[in-house]
Amino acid sequence: MKDSKISVKPFLNKNLSPQKDGGFDLKYPVYYQITYKRKNTQVKSHFDLFHSSLEGLRNNELEQINFECDVLKKTALFELKRNDATFTLTGIKERYDVYILPLDNVFEEHLKKRLIKCLRLTNTEFLPILKFEGFEVTFSLLYKASKLLIENFSKQIPLAYKEEIDAYQKYTSLLKNKTWGIRYFTVLDWYEPDFRDNLRTNFIKFFDAKSSNFDKTVSILNSIVEERIKFL
Repeated sequence: MKDSKISVKPFLNKNLSPQKDGGFDLKYPVYYQITYKRKNTQVKSHFDLFHSSLEGLRNNELEQINFECDVLKKTALFELKRNDATFTLTGIKERYDVYILPLDNVFEEHLKKRLIKCLRLTNTEFLPILKFEGFEVTFSLLYKASKLLIENFSKQIPLAYKEEIDAYQKYTSLLKNKTWGIRYFTVLDWYEPDFRDNLRTNFIKFFDAKSSNFDKTVSILNSIVEERIKFL
């Protein structure tokens, strides 16, 4: 499989209505054209980007375009590897929208859903005030509030869920010391061999742990990611 089979090129879709930036410049939505075996499809920017021109972009604006191009190409290559005989560009947008998600967001979304189920089983009167919407409503905050409001809540949740929480907390602990820019760890990064090798090295060093501890954590996190993409 050669990378040259697939190309990704950003462009401004001037067939759609532009935005005005307060001046005279009109900003058009950013799209990407993916080409494979002389066939192509067009995908709108996951970040809903608008620009007046793609010429002369610098710093974060250029980096965000490059980041999307990289993830789109990796998405197509990953799908090609999984389905070499039947691969087409059909449905690549839906796959891309999942593969570009931040890894920690996928883990957190899973834990929130399980937390809701656990709370419902307690028949707690506090369920209506435990709001699960909003950017600042993190799993960690909801879990902490649940333990404060519900007596012996930690003893009422399944062991398997506790292990998932522990795995998530370990993973996010490793991210705290990382300097973030435009790029971040995506769902697709999870399937890169170098990613897991680097994660293993950092995990063992950070927690002074054995490989077996890391393998258990990765097994849990991998099952969460696999669940997220199994219908793609």
